[in-house]
Amino acid sequence: MPTSVRQIRAAIERSHRTRPTPAHFSDPLAVQSGKAAKSFPATRLKGWIKQAATDLLSPDEIALFDACFPQFRWQSDMGKVFDYLVTSKGAFPYEGSRPRRYAGGPDLLRSSYYTLCTDPQGDDNSTLAWELMAYWDSDSALFPGLVDTAAHREELSNGHFDFACLAGGQFLILYFSPLKRGLFGRWRSPRVKHGTLVIPLRVRGADCSNVFDLRLPKTQDWLAQQYRSISPSLSRAIEDKRPGFPEGPMSAVLEAGFQFLIPTLLDPHLGGSLFHLNLGKWLRANGCNGMVYPSARRNFRVDSTDDRVYEFAGWNFVLYANSIVADVGSAEPLEPPFPSWLDGPALGIQVCSGYDQGRRLWEVLGCEESERNYYNYQHDKFLGKAPPPGPFFDPRLETRWRPAKS
Repeated sequence: MPTSVRQIRAAIERSHRTRPTPAHFSDPLAVQSGKAAKSFPATRLKGWIKQAATDLLSPDEIALFDACFPQFRWQSDMGKVFDYLVTSKGAFPYEGSRPRRYAGGPDLLRSSYYTLCTDPQGDDNSTLAWELMAYWDSDSALFPGLVDTAAHREELSNGHFDFACLAGGQFLILYFSPLKRGLFGRWRSPRVKHGTLVIPLRVRGADCSNVFDLRLPKTQDWLAQQYRSISPSLSRAIEDKRPGFPEGPMSAVLEAGFQFLIPTLLDPHLGGSLFHLNLGKWLRANGCNGMVYPSARRNFRVDSTDDRVYEFAGWNFVLYANSIVADVGSAEPLEPPFPSWLDGPALGIQVCSGYDQGRRLWEVLGCEESERNYYNYQHDKFLGKAPPPGPFFDPRLETRWRPAKS
């Protein structure tokens, strides 16, 4: 890995090979189906997507990346706590591999996941950095930080970071410090303030048909209607207009329905829940090429109509096209989560919505603060001041409402 300024600059030069320009996309993604899907409101996605190109790292760099984010490429330790997963169809043995959000099965590659960008330079409003930080665990004894040169442009230009030479490129700078002394060994350099790793970003132009895009009101309403029809608890909650739902006539029932779905969509557990697994499996089996969904790690917003997205921040994209589908088979019916739907107070989030000249606006706040609370919990756990996860303590939910320690 780079251990000096000179080696960091050499890594930057190598990374320039993957840098796109506004006039030319690097490795564009184009997926066109012969006919439109009819089982769900399919749309065409045209824009830019981004991911960390970890496949371009050397073995030493991969080892360092894994040390900082041990739950990204490796299996979760969930199996040490729970021997069985419980669903509405009964309990089945835990197989030891953590599902990925909306994957629909274990066969979907990790490289299928991207963040959604607002421009060809790769500005995703720091969504990728927030997503990666969710895989940090203090058991690694390293505390990482991330600078995304495509998203943190103003901070770089103002010299707020020690990496101003990276401004204008597409790179993810991973810098880290030890939670205990004597850990770095050969990774520390007297000329670099922190241990540092430069990760190239892969920014691609995307043109994909048959996409399930949750930024669009028609897709939101369709999903709310599907689950309202099969979930009596969801239907009752909507009709009773639980606190926090939009005020207004019952004609707004579908909007309220999607608002009730948002906390479950934002389940903070890595990979989501069986709700996400089931929905991803159903979409893949019904001809969906990809899904646009909100990040569970950062605040998100969207301003859109059924046909156009005017503004957005905090959204991801998972690509289903060209993936192995042998294990998907025929789709099982959509079913609500078990044992119950999540709600906003449990996650520490606030959902805001409104209309403006026919456009639907959503903004969800509190995700970032909850993630910071989880970082504080991890630090306390490392110091022995907080309990480890267990059957009666779920830090992913507990830290959502518990104030962070000063």
